Amino acid sequence: MSEHETFDGMVAKIKDSATVRNVYGDPIQAGDKTIVPVANVAYGFGGGESKEDRGGFGGGGGMRARPIGVLEITGAETKWVPLNPLRTIAIAAGAGILHQGLRTALRQTRFLTAAGQYLIRRC
Repeated sequence: MSEHETFDGMVAKIKDSATVRNVYGDPIQAGDKTIVPVANVAYGFGGGESKEDRGGFGGGGGMRARPIGVLEITGAETKWVPLNPLRTIAIAAGAGILHQGLRTALRQTRFLTAAGQYLIRRC
């Protein structure tokens, strides 16, 4: 099998997997509600070859899936409920700032303790 056939085969497999099932998850029944998870799915693929004497061929690809919300279906209505990534980012940033603040405070305490012990020994 040539490099081009291998490449075409990989692209075909990725294209075949790009289905609605990758965007809308299996419905979940919760009481009188049906919840359908929804994700943003992105694919990317690239390749190239060398025209030099020795030749060469390479390629790569990837997929990213990110949950973006759910459809909430009841007998009366269907409602879109978005997931809020900004809240998650804000919580993570706050935790990082708190962690760094605690580390800094601990270092200062250790420094002051060490400096105090040094001064006591000198007096």
